[in-house]
Amino acid sequence: MNKKTTNIENKSASSEVLLLSIAQNKDKEAFQKLFLYFAPRLKTYFIRSGLKDYLAEELAQNTLSTVWEKAHLYNPDKAAASTWIYTIARNKKIDFFRKNKNNTQELFTNFSYPEQKDFIKPRLTSEDIKEILDKLPDEQKKIIEMAYLDDLSHPQIAKKTGLPLGTVKSRIRLALKKIRDFLKEDEK
Repeated sequence: MNKKTTNIENKSASSEVLLLSIAQNKDKEAFQKLFLYFAPRLKTYFIRSGLKDYLAEELAQNTLSTVWEKAHLYNPDKAAASTWIYTIARNKKIDFFRKNKNNTQELFTNFSYPEQKDFIKPRLTSEDIKEILDKLPDEQKKIIEMAYLDDLSHPQIAKKTGLPLGTVKSRIRLALKKIRDFLKEDEK
């Protein structure tokens, strides 16, 4: 076993110990250590989801507040501490996106795919979006609609379509690239 693997296992084990100490004793010192480790990582996670810096920080704090409140629900036999914490973060992100889906211009700076922010027009009409989607091959159009209009996760799309998860992700990536190219053509 190499040094890097040992460090990862130690960090995971120490996170679990800290989380259990919070659950059993409401240990503030343990929470502070957990907070200092996870807060910047969660903030980065939310920023990569497309949120502005201040919103990412707010959601990271909200996630860790929930960790404090619900630490008693953590079961180390079911998941690693980091998995449990990131599951809470993912749920917070989904809730936030659902509540704020009409305020995208004010809240979001970029999106899950790095180049995607480059092709978003300030005001696309539903006709513009339909026209762009109609330019996509049917298999890509269907998956984009499921992901963005039906709000299905990639694994849910894979299950619903019977496609491998990698294929779903590839089709989304290809479709987003084509959409970006279509929008760049329109700007010329």
